[in-house]
Amino acid sequence: MKKIPRVNYQGCPLCDSTDLEVEVKADCSRHSLYSSRLPEIITWLRCRGCNHSFTDGYFDARGFDELAKKSHENQVFSAQQAEQWRFVAGRMVTTVSNLRNSYSGRWLDIGFGNGSLLLAAQEFGYTATGIDMRHSSIEALKPYIEDVRHQDFLDVDEYEQYDVISMADVLEHVPFPRIFLEHSTRLLKPGGVIFISLPNMSAPIWDILNRHKANPYWGEIEHFHNFSRERLVSLLKEYDFDYCHYGISERYRACMEMAARKIVNG
Repeated sequence: MKKIPRVNYQGCPLCDSTDLEVEVKADCSRHSLYSSRLPEIITWLRCRGCNHSFTDGYFDARGFDELAKKSHENQVFSAQQAEQWRFVAGRMVTTVSNLRNSYSGRWLDIGFGNGSLLLAAQEFGYTATGIDMRHSSIEALKPYIEDVRHQDFLDVDEYEQYDVISMADVLEHVPFPRIFLEHSTRLLKPGGVIFISLPNMSAPIWDILNRHKANPYWGEIEHFHNFSRERLVSLLKEYDFDYCHYGISERYRACMEMAARKIVNG
């Protein structure tokens, strides 16, 4: 069976530099979403220009379709997941709402997975919209959330209509994160908040996991990026976001959360 190859990056996906070095080569064949149609080895590169860590290539539509044939249990909606994750999601919504001094408005959640953050936003009083690429996730949430869509985020065209956009463990899965941040700027109202959670490679626990050869992210077949807190902050600034919150996320190991406001120009 012919394997589905990665599409090679031509340079750093954050700064376009071609001054790169190999950081880690890892076996992903034991990953729960692994398919024999995908490469067994992930090569991670480090950009000498901006210090970003990323894979040497990303999957095209065929690769994404192959990965989407399976799902992690905690990324699938169920009554048990909804109750279990309600407290974590509720704290996230509280954090964002306190930053905004408001518990209402339009909230767009990208790649909503098990739906916990979307459900919590609605519970707090937001008008919740969710998009996801798995049809099964859409059907599971329809009885509880009116506006859930099988839609590419870049096709959403409701410009300056959202008060909050959340990307909970999404940006590391996106081949070109800059495009997502640029589009978020268009969709958010002036002063709107973007909320992001993902692993933090500059956290001390990341180094501890590395030293004990227990870092799960080198073999994470769905991820194309390892962000540091510092690099994510600088990237947000490039797209007119004012970084205003950092926290430790309970969602995954070595995970951080960050919020930033869209700068009001003029």
